[in-house]
Amino acid sequence: MSTAEGSTSGISEDTKRKLAQSLGGNVTGSSVASAKENHHDQLENGEVLGEVTRILEATTGIEREEMSSSARLDEDLNVDSLSKVDTAVRLEEKFGVRIEEDDIMQASTVGDLVELVERKQSEKGEQRD
Repeated sequence: MSTAEGSTSGISEDTKRKLAQSLGGNVTGSSVASAKENHHDQLENGEVLGEVTRILEATTGIEREEMSSSARLDEDLNVDSLSKVDTAVRLEEKFGVRIEEDDIMQASTVGDLVELVERKQSEKGEQRD
């Protein structure tokens, strides 16, 4: 393994240890691989959350730093049905997925939108297989 390969893992030893501990494992063998996989999954989820909050910031004018996954679309972010449709269109464009009107209307939190996008991405991936 070259020095470049070793230094580009993206996860420091301290982060590996903390991640392994949070997963109930040690920082040896397969637990390191498991920790890396889970860290990658968390980044993907975080990236979706980041994009969803960027879109909501554009549609609501509320700064994304003030949003959390538990923020309620209607009560906390003042998202009405028209804004939900606008959000759905933007999510479709950003993530290349199809979001049904019923699905977007049922979403009540930022986290619901993240889960919706992830579910649609998963369904899209399954259709390709």
